[in-house]
Amino acid sequence: DIGCGRGEFLEILRDHNIGGFGVEVDADLKDYCESRKLVVEHSDAISYLEKLEDNSLDGIFIDQVVEHLEPAYLVRLLALCYLKLKSGFYLVIETVNPLSFVSFVNFYIDLTHTKPVHPETLKFLIGSVGFKEIETKVSTPIPSEFRLKKIPDVAGTDESSKICNAVYNENIEKLNNILYGDQDYSV
Repeated sequence: DIGCGRGEFLEILRDHNIGGFGVEVDADLKDYCESRKLVVEHSDAISYLEKLEDNSLDGIFIDQVVEHLEPAYLVRLLALCYLKLKSGFYLVIETVNPLSFVSFVNFYIDLTHTKPVHPETLKFLIGSVGFKEIETKVSTPIPSEFRLKKIPDVAGTDESSKICNAVYNENIEKLNNILYGDQDYSV
């Protein structure tokens, strides 16, 4: 778990009897994880990965980290992930979805965010370092009560009104996806 923070993912692994360890650049967070009996190395990701043997890791998880990185560092990190993973194993990266206006508007609340990473850019970078099977999934939907409302179907509505309502609802759905799309995505 690169950038393991408070160790939530490591705790999930431990609770399911799956081995795992974290890498964390913040010494206080590393100490916190260790107080919870989690194995965490105090290091930046690149320095840590450079010390490992190639093809030695069963998986790499990077959650809410890439938006904090400068582009050159991100590219180097992804290249090292490719080298250090065993063939056929997984790299999972989750980050803020800049295609959701709500997520983008709130992005800079965290002053340590450098820049959002577009899903297509991250997919391209991952592919450019050698990964072959790349899939994107969105997560963390905005609750429906915060999304724009559609016009409900009403019995007895004339055909012209039905057509207008359908166009309106289609446009509302497009707006909802742009304004209130899923807040995160993973590759």
